[in-house]
Amino acid sequence: MKYLESGFIGQLKTDNRIFRAPTSETLADRDGNVTDDLINFYTKLADGGAGLIFTGHIYVDVNGQYAPYQLGLTSSSQLNGFRELTNSVHKRKTPIFAELSHSGSQSMMPGIKSLSPSIVPNMIYGKKPKECSESDILSLIDSFKKSAILAMEAGFDGIHIHGGNGYLISQFCSPLTNLRKDKWGGSPENRKLFIISVFEAIKSSVGKSTPVT
Repeated sequence: MKYLESGFIGQLKTDNRIFRAPTSETLADRDGNVTDDLINFYTKLADGGAGLIFTGHIYVDVNGQYAPYQLGLTSSSQLNGFRELTNSVHKRKTPIFAELSHSGSQSMMPGIKSLSPSIVPNMIYGKKPKECSESDILSLIDSFKKSAILAMEAGFDGIHIHGGNGYLISQFCSPLTNLRKDKWGGSPENRKLFIISVFEAIKSSVGKSTPVT
């Protein structure tokens, strides 16, 4: 059966085509750091024979955290824990991608400064965000880039950009949450500029041979 055959994502070879989809595990500590429980969780997935593992979403900025105990990758001080995670998975000869995310207005965290393309209360949590300025947008793109660089230093095999489920990138893409009149909103072409800019920033920093999905 074809899904049990080896495959490729770019130059990365996988032993099979059964991939563990990214779902939030909320097993980090309160500061978003890797824990032993989280390492054990991914090690078991690798032992199970997945051809490729995508992590749950990892926030790229403290104000982009969605839930308590969510993984974050915002500082080089966190690298040792992430290296332990990737090393454990790689010992099972399984590749692993880091899924990078920003919650935008869709966050259950109290006290954070929520950003969104427009001032539209979040449909789930009712949180009223601050509208991104141009400098905010450029800073957010840079946050994705910096986290991607850290992820590669930590030993991940690729980067997965979280573009769905109502989080920040989804908010930029949707006409319901992006009411902007500048180059970041309005037409479908303008609304997709943010995710394209995030992709290009990450791709330019991790190299042509590194998969970015």
